[in-house]
Amino acid sequence: MSQILSGFGRPDFTALFPGATLPKFLHVEPLEFSLEATSSKLQAKKYVDGVKTIAASRIGEFLYTLKLGIEAASWTSMQFALGELAGTTASVNLPEVRYATVPLVTPFEIADTDLVAATGAQVFVADSGTWGEEGALTLLVGAGAPATGQFKVDISGTGKLVFNAAQAGAPIAYRIVKTYTSLASIGQEQVATLLDSMSFSGIAYSDKEYYKIIIPKMQRVSVPSLNLSDVTKLEVEFDLQTPQGYRKPFQIFKMPSSYTP
Repeated sequence: MSQILSGFGRPDFTALFPGATLPKFLHVEPLEFSLEATSSKLQAKKYVDGVKTIAASRIGEFLYTLKLGIEAASWTSMQFALGELAGTTASVNLPEVRYATVPLVTPFEIADTDLVAATGAQVFVADSGTWGEEGALTLLVGAGAPATGQFKVDISGTGKLVFNAAQAGAPIAYRIVKTYTSLASIGQEQVATLLDSMSFSGIAYSDKEYYKIIIPKMQRVSVPSLNLSDVTKLEVEFDLQTPQGYRKPFQIFKMPSSYTP
C-alpha cells in the first residue's frame, strides 16, 4: 500500500484556442505544483430547548486554484508564464550600453562598428576612484575636435568615438541604439496568441504507485513577477473550471501496476 504522495512529473500543459482543431502542447518544467482548494459551508439551524444547534450542513461551494512555480526559465517557460506565444518583430531599435576605457595615448578613440549616426551615442565617465570626476560628456556635433568634457561620433569610416586628451584613461559607459531584425519577442507585436485557457495532465508520484492527474480546463488568473536579483521564479495561478459533462474540475486515475512513465 502506498504511504507517501510527493512529487510530480511529465507535465503536459496544452493551450486551448477557440475554434482550433489541434491544441498546442508547451513543454515547461515547474518546480512547484500546488492544487489549492477553498470551500464554504451552508448550515441550517434550529433551536433545541432554547439552544441554537445545527440541523443540517453541506458544502456550499468548492473552488480550486493551481499554483505553479517555475525556476527552469526557458524561452518557452517565459512565454507560458507571461501568457502569450512569442511573435516575430521584423525590425526594432534597441538600446545598448557598453563599457570601454579611453586610450592613454593618441589617438583618443574607441572603435564601434555599430555607430551609424553622428548623434547616435551618449557617453558617461564612470567614477573609478582613480580618475577625475564622473559625469556625462557633451556630444560635439559638426566639424572640429572635441574639447575637454566633449566627445564626437565619427562615422566616416567604420565608426568610432573620439575624445579630448583630457579624457585619456577615463573609464566610460556609453549608450547607442542598434537596429535588429527578425527578433522573437513577447509583448511587442500588436496581435498576439494568448495562452490563457489551458488543460493539464501529469503524474503524481507515491512510493509504490502512480496517479495521473487530469485538468480538462483552467484559466489564467495571475501574471508573474520577474526578480533578477536572485534565481527568478515564475509564479502563475490558474482557476480550475468544470466543463460540461464533468462532475469535478479535475480527475485522478490510479495507473495499473504495469505502468511505467
